Amino acid sequence: MKMPENARYTALVDKKVQKATADMEKVMKVEIGTEKKEPTVSATSAVKSNNEFGLFTKQFLSRHGLHLLGTTSTWFLLDIAYYSQNLFQKDIFGAIG
Repeated sequence: MKMPENARYTALVDKKVQKATADMEKVMKVEIGTEKKEPTVSATSAVKSNNEFGLFTKQFLSRHGLHLLGTTSTWFLLDIAYYSQNLFQKDIFGAIG
């Protein structure tokens, strides 16, 4: 049995407002009146469609490359510090006393 999507996802992403309303009515056991019109395209969704690009494109790299490089290098250095401490901890504590 699959868990159904929440009403916000159904309404905003799947664009099925009537189904989302029916699901919420079942869950809340309350009558929710809905209008029969379809959702309008907002300014943010129009901008979002202009900002869609592939994962391995020059636009993605120019927009997010610096953040990704900074994040990966920070995690890499943290991993080196953490795991090397765990690997050599017995030697260090043995030398100290």
